[in-house]
This record gives sequence, C-alpha cells and structure tokens, in this order.
Amino acid sequence: IQLIACVPLASSAVVNDVVPPPSVDEQHDAALPTTDGSQAGKTQQPASNHSQPYFELEDSELNTHTGVKGDFWWELECEELMEDTDEVRPIYHEAAWVLMRGAYYAIVGNKGYDEERTPTLFGNGFHTPIYVGYHPEMGRGVFAAAPIPNNTVIWDDKFAACFEHGWQVRNFLLSIPKGLACDVLIWAYGVKMDDGTVKVCCDLDEGSFVNKADYRE
Repeated sequence: IQLIACVPLASSAVVNDVVPPPSVDEQHDAALPTTDGSQAGKTQQPASNHSQPYFELEDSELNTHTGVKGDFWWELECEELMEDTDEVRPIYHEAAWVLMRGAYYAIVGNKGYDEERTPTLFGNGFHTPIYVGYHPEMGRGVFAAAPIPNNTVIWDDKFAACFEHGWQVRNFLLSIPKGLACDVLIWAYGVKMDDGTVKVCCDLDEGSFVNKADYRE
C-alpha cells in the first residue's frame, strides 16, 4: 500500500501545541508516553498445553484465548480515555513505535514478510518530510513539512503489522501499555488476502495518524 500525492501540496501552516521531533538521544531515553504508565497485560504464564505464550489481563477474563474487540475496549476503559476532555492523546515518538514493533516481532516473528520487506525496528514509512501535530478539530494528524510535488510517493506500509490468528492480536494488545492498546483498537483494519483469508493489520508508524476513526455528517 502506498500513499501518493494527487495534487501539489504546500507545506502546512504552523499548528499550535505541535510536539517538536525529539533528538536521537531523547527518542531512546524518553519514557514511553502513555496515559497512566500501566501495562495492559503483564501476567505471563507457562504455555502448558498451548503452543503459544499465554497472557491475561489482571482482574479480568481477557486472555490469549478469550476476548473480542468490544471486550478489550471495555476492559481497558478506552471509552473513558477517549472521552476525557482533559486528556490530550499523545503524539508517539520512536520509542513507542519501537516498543510495539518489538512486541509484534516477538509474537509473530518474520511470518508475513516477503523478501522485499525485512523487519526493522527503527524509522517510518514516509518518503517525504512530515511532522505529526494537533489539528484543532481532527486531533492528531500528519502534516507536510515541505512542498510535495504531484505523483510523489508519500508513504508505504513497510511497518504494517499483520496478525493471522486471534490469539496473536490478543497477546499483542495484552503486552503493550493500555493507552497504546486503545489506539491500536482504533487504528487496526482488516485485509483480505489473495487466498481469501483475512488478517488484522495495524501500521506501527506515524502512518496511523493519517486517518481518523470518526466522521462528520
């Protein structure tokens, strides 16, 4: 998947409260920007008779084998998180994307990657200068940092994480902080493969800020 400019784009105006890009040292040393610092699921038990690692959410029935999207949304209190007007959803820097990519590789491995898509932890899928900032109405978004000529490839999905099995999605959500897990529930999308199977995917880079889950009538 690629995002291509259909018309020339001028660099965007400065948006108030834009989070400046961190330095390399800040990216690696900064704490992960989450809502409360807690982790969605941190109890890992022996796999016993199961071939996959076992995770569960403390004080909940959610685990590797149980739970659909609505269950996770409820148990992680995502609705309250998104509706809290005093809480501005964070703009994640590289530390957060690296954490999620590491969790994904640990669960799925190199499966789903062809020879042209070698897994990597650092970077993003953008081919043009961009920055992530806050829009007064739409929230977090991707802005052009310089004029973009017509027919320029802006972004590709090299950091798309795709899950083939439900237990993989659950383990991923249970192994990252709650704030990130709630965002992933919004960003995730289904992809129908050539063989008819459907995978759940999520772009683990700033490409997830391109679209907004809401719409206006």
